[in-house]
Amino acid sequence: MAAMFISCAGPQSAPEAETQIDTRPPSKTEAVPSDEEITSVITTKLYADPLYSPDEVKVQTQKGVVTLSGTVDNLQEKNRAISSAKPIRGVRSIVDLLRVRPALRSDQQIRDDVRKSLKLDPSIESKDFTVRVYNGVVFLQGTVDSWIERSLVEFAASRVTGVKEVQDQVQVKFRFTRPDADIQKDIEGRLRADPWIAENLLSVQVRNGYAALSGTVGSLAALDRADASARISGVRSVDTHAVKVIPHPLHRYLSNDPFLLQPDVQIKSAIHDAFRLDPRLDRSSIVVLVNSGVVELTGQVRNLIAKNAAEETAWNTRGVVEVFTRLTVRPSSHRSDAKLRRDVLFALGLDSLLSQESIRVKADSGIVELQGRVSSPTLKRLAGQVASQVQGVTAVQNRLEVPLASTVSSPREDLLLKRRITRMLRWTPELEANDVITTTVRNGKAELSGIVSSWAEHRNATRIAFEAGAKTVLNSLKVREAPHASSRTFNYETSPPAQG
Repeated sequence: MAAMFISCAGPQSAPEAETQIDTRPPSKTEAVPSDEEITSVITTKLYADPLYSPDEVKVQTQKGVVTLSGTVDNLQEKNRAISSAKPIRGVRSIVDLLRVRPALRSDQQIRDDVRKSLKLDPSIESKDFTVRVYNGVVFLQGTVDSWIERSLVEFAASRVTGVKEVQDQVQVKFRFTRPDADIQKDIEGRLRADPWIAENLLSVQVRNGYAALSGTVGSLAALDRADASARISGVRSVDTHAVKVIPHPLHRYLSNDPFLLQPDVQIKSAIHDAFRLDPRLDRSSIVVLVNSGVVELTGQVRNLIAKNAAEETAWNTRGVVEVFTRLTVRPSSHRSDAKLRRDVLFALGLDSLLSQESIRVKADSGIVELQGRVSSPTLKRLAGQVASQVQGVTAVQNRLEVPLASTVSSPREDLLLKRRITRMLRWTPELEANDVITTTVRNGKAELSGIVSSWAEHRNATRIAFEAGAKTVLNSLKVREAPHASSRTFNYETSPPAQG
């Protein structure tokens, strides 16, 4: 049982709410959360997300199968709700009954905007797509050179206002074939480098370009990561039907010390391999330096998407402690400031989550500045991401304002936040089973202390605290492999990249 303490700090400050979460190996009776607990944790995550109203999405769970129902405003909200359920321990499958509320837009308007969205993204090299729309459902046809580009095409369509569903019929056609042995070796290397996958529990077989995975993973989110890791150059399709989701954390112990400190040369090699397999990146133009797990990226990339992809890849490599990105963005062609400003405004207006926000744009020699006001920190971060995905943007200065939250929380609000963090940490399989985390909350600011097994878990704990609704997170967790590392304070904009 978790022990909860409330102590009064005096008349001028809000009380602290402290919880100690014992996540040591659970007994047989508590290894798997009950259906009621799964429902409660997912509902808690959705309630803390500013994009949803409390009654918008209904959650039901039966024997680990989660059913999501209700009506949301757009496809991005629907996909976000599904993604919120996937990392929760005990979720074996998700039944999607969510409906997207129809927008007052014609199919022709939606079609035109989808085509424009595809053209704005510099990572989508192919521009010859057939786009059909019927009652808000988008049908995409065409060919691309990689699985990553295919996923970018689907995302570019899904974010357009009025889109209720995307039927992605785009085909991946490679310029050359690769031997099965080389493909299998690369997939195994990607799984081995991923801090969220116990690679020793997964087997890979490749025959005639068809990759099949078997074994176990700890969550549906980990299953998605394994599937994405297998979709590399030369792979014609990926079959994950033989991969089972084990709804408890004990599977993490079966891997051969996946969280031990990795040698710098091994980290560097894993990052280089990941860059080589990512069509968005030109590996020869990026220099990777690693010192005691701290990664520094220097060199040049073609666009801001490539820069962000390189940083995210480094963060998601096993053994990485910190990432410093000093990459220079050098677009292949020059675009005038007026055209850049117009395209960024258009991209923001296309987005179903941002189209109603008041955002102004300035452009100066490739540097885009966002001004105005948005309704939440989530949308501020999203606006920066959307602007960074426009061809010709070399940097984004996000000066958007958000409504000021109260600097003082009531004792009840701190207690509720503490409980949300507690439950979400407890039922997240990406946290090692014998970690003990203590959470202290004061005025909406959460402090995490205790010991975790890896830097990946260290970052994940910060992300979970923000998802629970924390305004600021002081991460004082110690990592077993580096017990003398200093604490770090994050606000929403400076938090590490989310996994995935």
